[in-house]
Amino acid sequence: MTHNANSVNSAPIIFGTHVASRPGYCAGAGIGASEDRYCVEEWVMLDGTWTFAAVFDGRNGSAAADFVLKTLPPLLETSLSASLAAATHLDDKVVGDLLSDAITSVDSLICAQFLSLVEGVALDTALDEDIAVRLSASEGHAIHVANLGYCDASNYVPSLSEESPLTIQTVLYTSDQTGSSWQSQILFSLHNCRNPAEVARLQREHSGETGAVSDKLSGLPELVDHNHMPPYLSNVPEILHAHSSPSNAAEKFLFIASDGLCDLVERIHLDKGTPEKSLLAQPWGAVASAARKNGKNMAVEIWDAFGGDGGDNRFQEVLDDKFVGRVDDTTIIVVPL
Repeated sequence: MTHNANSVNSAPIIFGTHVASRPGYCAGAGIGASEDRYCVEEWVMLDGTWTFAAVFDGRNGSAAADFVLKTLPPLLETSLSASLAAATHLDDKVVGDLLSDAITSVDSLICAQFLSLVEGVALDTALDEDIAVRLSASEGHAIHVANLGYCDASNYVPSLSEESPLTIQTVLYTSDQTGSSWQSQILFSLHNCRNPAEVARLQREHSGETGAVSDKLSGLPELVDHNHMPPYLSNVPEILHAHSSPSNAAEKFLFIASDGLCDLVERIHLDKGTPEKSLLAQPWGAVASAARKNGKNMAVEIWDAFGGDGGDNRFQEVLDDKFVGRVDDTTIIVVPL
């Protein structure tokens, strides 16, 4: 069963997974067609039922995201089924390799189909979308997440700690037995130049290079920033395994979202001086928990809690011509564990 975000608002609950998807707004043009795509499926395997949840964030159009939505889930399901037929138990490394191989295979297919249109041209990689994929077995104890680019994943669990960096997109939340406090676990590092480790990696892998594309293009910022963006992208995903074993926690939630949610949270909180470390630990888990108890869509309630369509949201400023620019599409997935 596959669901994807279209140019209209979407807020389904699929196999117990809560989804909210909103198209972006552009100053002077109003609501546009969403480039976000999402997928939630259940796969019946020899060892039980697996849940597949993914967000695909299109870039400069939705063609690549649509292709990945159509191609990646069945490819991964087939490889997972074949592996389970050969072994009754798959460890983290095997599942991680399956995720990575499936993603790189789809990317290679995109590249091959493009090259078939142009004779005598060779490319190393072709990647036009950012994706975050979550895969877990039915018992819910193992969560395997793959990430490329702007989508992310996080794990939320209630506890006494409120320490958390500002990385919104993939978080695991866990509550204590009373549900009064929450602990958040960010599942991915930032893949941009705000992350010193990422800067160090680029400098190490591209030593001696003084320009992202070419020094001769330094006078053409739009071309440099967008036409060849990003210049040092890898099609090998970051893989993380989170073990959500039975515990005394009252509730646990996994959040996956496209980077449009970051814009929303930064608008509501950072512009008003809210300390970064307080953003994730309490609000997300508490909002999701309250929504669940009231029988509401948890992803929609997260959207509303951080501004939603209200007058305090940047989206409204765009519609009122008070903000020049584009507000990104936003897709949120909340998985109860």
